[in-house]
This record gives sequence, C-alpha cells and structure tokens, in this order.
Amino acid sequence: MAAMLHPTLRAFATTVAGSTGAVTFAQVPQTPYGLETAPDVVARRMGEFTCVVHAGAHVREATAHTLEQLAATAAVDGYRDFVFDLTRVGRYETPALRSVADLWRRLAGLDCEVFVAARNPGVVDCLHRVIPARGKWTLQPTVADALRALLARPV
Repeated sequence: MAAMLHPTLRAFATTVAGSTGAVTFAQVPQTPYGLETAPDVVARRMGEFTCVVHAGAHVREATAHTLEQLAATAAVDGYRDFVFDLTRVGRYETPALRSVADLWRRLAGLDCEVFVAARNPGVVDCLHRVIPARGKWTLQPTVADALRALLARPV
C-alpha cells in the first residue's frame, strides 16, 4: 500500500479482476471562507488494526472532511477495522452524511471492515433512505454493539 497525503489523500489496494486498483481520499477544495475542522471529532486507535472514530454531535461538511482525513490517515497507517460512532449526532446535513457513507464505501474498497453505531432515528432513517445501497458497512445501535460485532466476525 502506498500513500500520498498532500494534495490528495490516496491509498492503494491490490486489484482483483474487474475492480478498481486505487481508492482516492480527496481533500475538500480550499475556499476563501475556509473550512474549520470539527473540534469534537476524535479517532481512537485500539490495537494494531482497529480505529474508532467519534463523529461528535453535528455532522456537517467540516465534520465529513475531518472524518475523511482521520480515516485516510488510519488506513494508510495499516488500520483495517473501523467503527464510526454517530451515537451522539443530534443534527446533521444530509449531503455531509452522504459524503461520510461514501467514505465507508471507499474504505470497504480497500478491504476494510466498517461498522457504524447510530441510534438517532433521523440519522438511522437517513442512512437507510438516502443511502439505501449500504455496501459493506454494518449498522449497530451502540459503539459496544459495533465493537462486539467486529470482534465476533470470522477472520
């Protein structure tokens, strides 16, 4: 796996016949208004391969951008199991949530396992309604349930 973190975040996966050879984590273009990072977004690395990413209370474009940067850095560092904690999300922008779901799809393209913890009915409904083709990510109601499902899967 190779990585290039600037100007785009890029991670390469082994190709299989009929699949894409690279997955690109693109930077959000700079605007004159700037895009502040989401202050309550935190990544916690557990062990050699697991990364828990907490999205905070609001999912906006800045949050989606920060989640993408954290996940791309962790993927480049060799992490293969991701749990995205959306349990505290109270307010969200649908396009930002769609961007985050696209990130999950790209991580799955790198043979990463993606588990999502969300319990807000609006967030869960949006994930099912707006992003119906969930791909290879699994939705759980709590972070503990997501970690349990991650650890229970066959290796």
